Amino acid sequence: MKDIIKEIKKGDLLKEMPMDFDGQDRPHPDYEDILNRQETPFKKVPFPQTGRQDQNFQELLGSESFREVIQKYKQYNNDDSPINQGSMMNLYRKQASVLEQIYRLEEPHREELSNLAVELVKKQFSIPEGVLNFDAKIVGNPNEISKEGFENDQPNEENPEAPNIDDEPMFNTIDLPETDLQKLEKAKRRLVNATLQGAARVGQYMFHMVENEIANIVGNNNAPSLYGQMMSMNDLNYWLFPEQLVKQSSEQGPMAGRQDVERGDDENGGIPTIHAIGINFPTLVHELIKGLLEVFALKRDDENGEEYDMVKGEDTITKESWDLRLGVAIWKRLKNVVPMELNLEEKQELQNYLLNHIFNLPAKQYLNLMREVMGQTEKGKRAIENIVKDMEDIYNDVNDNVYKDDNDFENYDEDGYFIGDVDNEEDFPEEIPTQQKTNKLPKTDVDFDYEKDNWRLNETKRKRKLK
Repeated sequence: MKDIIKEIKKGDLLKEMPMDFDGQDRPHPDYEDILNRQETPFKKVPFPQTGRQDQNFQELLGSESFREVIQKYKQYNNDDSPINQGSMMNLYRKQASVLEQIYRLEEPHREELSNLAVELVKKQFSIPEGVLNFDAKIVGNPNEISKEGFENDQPNEENPEAPNIDDEPMFNTIDLPETDLQKLEKAKRRLVNATLQGAARVGQYMFHMVENEIANIVGNNNAPSLYGQMMSMNDLNYWLFPEQLVKQSSEQGPMAGRQDVERGDDENGGIPTIHAIGINFPTLVHELIKGLLEVFALKRDDENGEEYDMVKGEDTITKESWDLRLGVAIWKRLKNVVPMELNLEEKQELQNYLLNHIFNLPAKQYLNLMREVMGQTEKGKRAIENIVKDMEDIYNDVNDNVYKDDNDFENYDEDGYFIGDVDNEEDFPEEIPTQQKTNKLPKTDVDFDYEKDNWRLNETKRKRKLK
């Protein structure tokens, strides 16, 4: 508290940098300066150009994210006054009051609210029963949330420049030196982490979709309003408080939530488990969404952890603060190029497949695609449209093939590949039984094989076992 008051009384002069603002609302000058110098953890990401000489892409993302935060804060707090570093003390006190009110409302109903959070996330992402296990809990007190396993940035840690993703080999990185491959993997990890945080930040406001259920549980209609105030003030903290103070708080202070993904093993039938914990309903929803998308992003071929050792320096609690600042803009730019029909309930599962495959692209392909997507280029939009079209054709083809003889399923492995015996090549069945789909995570029988200007999917050959 003393550190906060000390920083507020300093009254640092505002320095205008080429971020774009609506009205008189301003972040702390630290962020305008850091973004202008591109000295964030995103320095290693090959972003597109903005088309403006006076603005880099990090500043553009910062402008969009800050504008979103201000809009949410004013929406939920009925406050039209200019927001700047002078607002910090009032914000700090108000947030403490709102947190206390939420604590009292939820305390007798935490188990019911935890179950509701799981059902909300499963419904919004069309997650069928049996494909994931959820272990979700509201604890109220942030001191009950362990920071074990979380790392801070190393002192004097190098902040490397973005790798060149235009040189050859474009899509073959097998022969690259380990240092070059690590640069690509770290840049990808940074961007994936920010995308996950951005999706969770947007999704944390989904409590509006279950307002009646929340009111019935807590016996009060005011909970959604308090949730909105609390989450919008928390998001604003990352922009109004000095960067060093936020860093110190992140590294040394308590946490509002955390999530961990446990890979599936033989004991649980190969089904991953999302462990999520939060101090209240919206923070638990935030962590559940982040955990769910992390499942989509898990490397299926990285069971031995070698790739993680290459990028684990990106998974620090210090860098997460910047993911929270810029992630919303990155997530929204990705969502902007996803065809609108994939937001329909009956198409959500296909959107899950799309995210799963984008996250699992080799680093150089992923960075090339995301650069086009974030730049909102026609090439990026066309790439996503082509991928969705190819995936939809294969998805529908799989779903149209239903086997009537249940005994026939014994001829297929857990991924839907035919492993039975056939006498002739012509007898090999092309269909995959849909029953296999009902208990598997988003995964299709395709691999990405992109040409630089023709981003399409190529269907892989299915395994065959001939006598």
